[in-house]
Amino acid sequence: RLFIQLPYPSLEQRRTIAEHLCIDIEQVRVWFSNRRSRHRGSNYQSNLIQPTSDEHSNMKELFNKLNVAI
Repeated sequence: RLFIQLPYPSLEQRRTIAEHLCIDIEQVRVWFSNRRSRHRGSNYQSNLIQPTSDEHSNMKELFNKLNVAI
């Protein structure tokens, strides 16, 4: 939940989080960095457009025509 509200915490905010969780501030920095990376990756995957079956059939037909022409 905190990540959604605050994906880029300041040094002071990271320090507070680290103290609250009793972990090293570097672990907090790495966690947020990894979380941002995963978030970008999931957004990329969800934004990909999958071809419809008609588009897939058309692409397959075109590919077959190109193979025959070669």
